Amino acid sequence: MSNMSDKRREEVLLNIKKQVAIAKEKDFGLNNLEITEERLNKIEPELRKQFGFWKAYPDLFLDIILPKESNFNFYFYQRVFLRIAMRYKLIYATFTRAFSKSFLSIIIEYLKCIFYPGAKQFITTGGKGQAAQIAEEKIKEIWGI
Repeated sequence: MSNMSDKRREEVLLNIKKQVAIAKEKDFGLNNLEITEERLNKIEPELRKQFGFWKAYPDLFLDIILPKESNFNFYFYQRVFLRIAMRYKLIYATFTRAFSKSFLSIIIEYLKCIFYPGAKQFITTGGKGQAAQIAEEKIKEIWGI
């Protein structure tokens, strides 16, 4: 389970359910699972609003999509870093060992690819092969491979 309390998690899930109910009432296309350009155009303002929220609070997005049986937790400082990284175009930070810099960097790259379609992301390290090795390790860690 994430650091989000069960009560807070239920509040967020309840809010999402309310949003879905409102969308169904307004016929945002949720009654039919077929995705068409017409439906997407119709719900675009609501999608923009939702994506804006998740961009500002990526840690909550990750809390919501994590399976309930997951034992993954973010520490408070990691949540702050995720929010900063998603809210600002450029950031500079120096952290100690064991801050999960590489892991968080890969998570942020994933989130940016989700919320900014067509984005081209990259990571850098001291050596060319090192970046690929770190990325491979962290991607396997994220997906549990």
